Amino acid sequence: MHHSVYDMAGDDPRIAKFLRTTLTKLADGDDPLMREMARGVLDDPGRSDTGTR
Repeated sequence: MHHSVYDMAGDDPRIAKFLRTTLTKLADGDDPLMREMARGVLDDPGRSDTGTR
């Protein structure tokens, strides 16, 4: 995910999980604009889920 999502979640893994779940639902949804935005955030190569940039 994009590093800004981790910045919003801070040190709380529950918030990061909630954001990932929400973005995944948007990425799988019917609205093409929201799908594009959510996929862009989820697929960002700037940071991996292991916490490295």
